[in-house]
Amino acid sequence: MESSARSPRPEGSSPHKNSKHPRSTEGIPVIPVPSAFRSLRAYASNIVLSLHHCSDLADEEKKVRCTIENENERNLLRSVEVIALAILICLSGCADYSDGPLTGPPKIPPRLANVISLDPQDWYIFYSADMPVHPSPNAEGAWSFQFPISGHVNYIETPFNATTTLHNVQMTFKVDSKGPRYEVMDPEDILPATVHIFFEQQNDDLTTPNGRWWADSSGYNLGSHDGETITVTVPLDPSQWSNVYDDPIDPQSFYAALKNVGWIGVTCGGQYFWGHGVALGSGTAVYTLVDFHVD
Repeated sequence: MESSARSPRPEGSSPHKNSKHPRSTEGIPVIPVPSAFRSLRAYASNIVLSLHHCSDLADEEKKVRCTIENENERNLLRSVEVIALAILICLSGCADYSDGPLTGPPKIPPRLANVISLDPQDWYIFYSADMPVHPSPNAEGAWSFQFPISGHVNYIETPFNATTTLHNVQMTFKVDSKGPRYEVMDPEDILPATVHIFFEQQNDDLTTPNGRWWADSSGYNLGSHDGETITVTVPLDPSQWSNVYDDPIDPQSFYAALKNVGWIGVTCGGQYFWGHGVALGSGTAVYTLVDFHVD
């Protein structure tokens, strides 16, 4: 099954329904950030500031010593970034704090520019509960995850950047299920549950309207064609994408966001709130990514 046409807005879905919006973060279970995470980010900033300008030194021995010290500092910085990422991922599904809001995903460079990695270790499951850090390898595709009964799944994304003009994004996937009863997490959302393609800017804070963009025609209603392999092709054209508040089409903002893209992936939600989470009331369902690429 292949889909490339833009889907109409679901009946009854207004751009400003109850002052909430289909793509906003309002309604996502709020996951605060503890002091430890903020302290690590501040510590990382101090490490960067402490790096010396070794080339300015005239004495060769001092220059060599300075270079070694800088390399040690950079290794420490990498370790701090890994620890901070681990804390963020843990908070996405298993922690309970009360001293600050969650920040957006960290800045992690992709393996290759203009290429969406299919390695499950390069994908992260964020803002979810009772879910692993990464999806699992799958012999029938690139990776897979199982929709949880006791938790929920919201965002599955991977680092990505663009250094050339891109024209289309294409994803192939399938959902294998047995007697599933899909549930949406937001009480103001409605079934059927959905999965959509989206991309996110670098340094997104989850509140900026143009920080995230969703492919309108990529929406898959869970349960509608489970068991089939589905390919979705979406042009990277602003008329085919919506920002957090579904504002009127703004080509300048869209292309600026695409130029600054830092993550790409899929989100799970309902008809109104595309990233607010999906769970299972009963049955089983496994989402398998077969292919995901841009051209």
